[in-house]
Amino acid sequence: MPTAIVSVFAEQGFVVAADGRDFDLEKQVVVSDSVQKIYQATYPHGPLAYAFSGTDKITPRGSSETLFDYVSEAMKAATVLKNHNCRSLWHYADSVRAALWPLPEAVVAALGTYDSPPQPFIVFIAGYHNGRPKRAHITFFHDGQEPEVSSDQLGNGNLYGAFPREMPRIVEDLADDAPLAAYRTKLNGIETMDEAIAATQKFIAALKDPVALTLDSRCVGIGGHVHVCKVTFADGFQWIIKPLLIR
Repeated sequence: MPTAIVSVFAEQGFVVAADGRDFDLEKQVVVSDSVQKIYQATYPHGPLAYAFSGTDKITPRGSSETLFDYVSEAMKAATVLKNHNCRSLWHYADSVRAALWPLPEAVVAALGTYDSPPQPFIVFIAGYHNGRPKRAHITFFHDGQEPEVSSDQLGNGNLYGAFPREMPRIVEDLADDAPLAAYRTKLNGIETMDEAIAATQKFIAALKDPVALTLDSRCVGIGGHVHVCKVTFADGFQWIIKPLLIR
């Protein structure tokens, strides 16, 4: 599931946006343009947003049978953790890791049917712990490595997430005749929630534009319905644009 997950922390809180495309890398086809990639979660220390990128379903090569659905399993873990007191958001994320890994033997065997390991699966978590804004992510590799849990800097007002890394530079190009100049937006030093909401949507719109494919072929996996949320300590998780299909 190549994807565009974009998170910005502004003074009032987080904005998280995602595209809605599910793209089959092996078959090079669009499976759906209405996939939900952002989810709400709560636990005693504050509201959270989850976002997902990468290989979200494990199937044997050449099969359509899903043996393991990372998103479903992660949200099951979130349901359990809503009543837990974790020492930090890193410890919370590590509890999610422990709930999903090690993978069942049948899933490990299915991964062995591929010539090269599928893309890692990444869980992004943004929100509040003890009233303080925090962000973390978990990377589940498919080559035998243990998953990694990382605490992430907030990078006040800066674009963060999963997307082709060359694209921010392209979108910020100041030349009026530059490719995708119509989507030019501030991607650093964003100060308000309104700016963050506008910047995240415009950035993903740039990646969805057919011109983006001429700049980075990975943009073929980005498209569909863009959904956006904000997370503040005072008001919790709120949809700005809802997914078409809420899972």
